[in-house]
Amino acid sequence: WFYISGFFFTLAGWLSPFILIGMIIIALLIFIVINMLKGRSE
Repeated sequence: WFYISGFFFTLAGWLSPFILIGMIIIALLIFIVINMLKGRSE
């Protein structure tokens, strides 16, 4: 159990920067889409 939990903890720690970058990119894309929709409606 300790080996499995340690492995997942290490994996999560190693992937956290990529997850953070992905979340930032998704947020930027959503922001751009909302601005485009606002621009079209006006």
